[in-house]
Amino acid sequence: MVWILAIIFCFTGMDPSLFILIKDFWGLFAVVTTAIAYPIGILVDTFADKLLEGWNEKIKKQHNLPADFSLLNLLHEKNDPNITSYFTYNRFKTRVARSSFINFAMIGIAVGMFVLLQGPPLGMTQSGTISMVIFVTFILLSVMALLLWREIAKTVYEKCETVRA
Repeated sequence: MVWILAIIFCFTGMDPSLFILIKDFWGLFAVVTTAIAYPIGILVDTFADKLLEGWNEKIKKQHNLPADFSLLNLLHEKNDPNITSYFTYNRFKTRVARSSFINFAMIGIAVGMFVLLQGPPLGMTQSGTISMVIFVTFILLSVMALLLWREIAKTVYEKCETVRA
């Protein structure tokens, strides 16, 4: 929601001080935000999954797993609560890292643009410098999330290779 709101404020020129009104309607705001953010989160995760699909296949191949390998089939086949727990936890971490890769980049771009374009009218000085710091910081976070995703994928497929043996 951060990057979506930054884009909305950036291109509409709306004043972010409208958020002060939220404190009086916090419950309603939370419901509406969740109703919007959750499906967008699913879309972002699906997009990131598709974007990283080729890299994921390469990692899978490095661990001697067939192209049609399915973690769900492995879990069903082994039917071991410890193995299921391990992979469920790592599946959650994978999804968070994968989505964070996209979300951090979008936050860096959107908030950086907002500060650059709307900062001066709001009385912000040095908006160019602040914008660049925000952009670089969030792009670095995006790269770190991507590298984290890669490491989690390697670890998971290494464990799959071991469990299959």
